[in-house]
Amino acid sequence: MKEDSCESPFHDDEPTVPGVRHPSRPQPARSAMHAVLVVDLDTEVANLLEQRFEPGRYELHCSDTLEHARGMLATVLYSVVIVNTLFVRSEAEQWRLVRYVRAQSARTRVLFLRPLRAYASGFRDGFAGDALLPRSTDPATMVRVVEQLSAQQ
Repeated sequence: MKEDSCESPFHDDEPTVPGVRHPSRPQPARSAMHAVLVVDLDTEVANLLEQRFEPGRYELHCSDTLEHARGMLATVLYSVVIVNTLFVRSEAEQWRLVRYVRAQSARTRVLFLRPLRAYASGFRDGFAGDALLPRSTDPATMVRVVEQLSAQQ
């Protein structure tokens, strides 16, 4: 597996001006038309998406915890947030996350990825996001879903 290639949304090279505060609302990604946040324990999904996204059209960020993802959501305006359902096991937890995401930006779409073992353990069919896919979905399909969700803005 290649090294984690996700970019950080935090830019240390931005000048600071004494007495001027940074905006408290999320800001659009600088170098891309759409920013996508992947919340997963490993970077496999993010790496597959990055290889398939049209260059210069998407900026991909990664987080391996919900707490870190919340901090990123507070600083960057994302088009789509992709979340492994291992982080939000119940429908109630999913709704809490979707409400938090929508509080940052009502335009941000949420795609949940469900691991295959969740099907075997009787995971309920309900979900709170804009789309739900098995985590094992082929990358081309996942890219099409992200593109469709991004277009809904």
